[in-house]
Amino acid sequence: HTLASYRLAARMHADYIEVDVRMTKDGKLIAMHDATLARTTNAETVYPRRSPWQVGDFSLAELKRLDAGSWFGKRFAGEPIPTLEDIIHTLKSERIDAPLYIELKQPGIEKSVVQLLQKHYYLQRGRIIFQSFHPESLQTLRPLIPNGIPLIQLIGERETARISPNELLEQVAVYADGVGLPLSLANQEWV
Repeated sequence: HTLASYRLAARMHADYIEVDVRMTKDGKLIAMHDATLARTTNAETVYPRRSPWQVGDFSLAELKRLDAGSWFGKRFAGEPIPTLEDIIHTLKSERIDAPLYIELKQPGIEKSVVQLLQKHYYLQRGRIIFQSFHPESLQTLRPLIPNGIPLIQLIGERETARISPNELLEQVAVYADGVGLPLSLANQEWV
């Protein structure tokens, strides 16, 4: 999740730009897949005494000191962790029309995400899709967003071990428009 990756996705004519959203210690929305900074940044070097380097334990200013590109390749060295607002500004300024496919990685950030998207006129049908593993996030979003913006419930293997496909789909259909299954469940029973 770097601006370089989103630019590349746009050049490759991606149908959507997927952004995993988390919140910093000081309430800023950033793009970061992992709950910790260890795998995709140099946080262990810059902040050696802050283990386990949880995203929510750092302010945005602290996160902006990190390199989020070198782990992937030398040519991406120095790429900062982008905020959701950085991403929106980049898409607008570079006239990238790909809609955002936002995954809410933690409950409790829904209102902040909606407010930011409203501020930048992104909370529109055809410009945004939301997904989350957290049912409570999608349930919170439903009344906050306009009709027609899809909500996708991501499903993990653990959830499917204790419930039938029909039961799960009936529960999810109350608040979501679709499900995202792990590849291991892309079988006849679940599809």
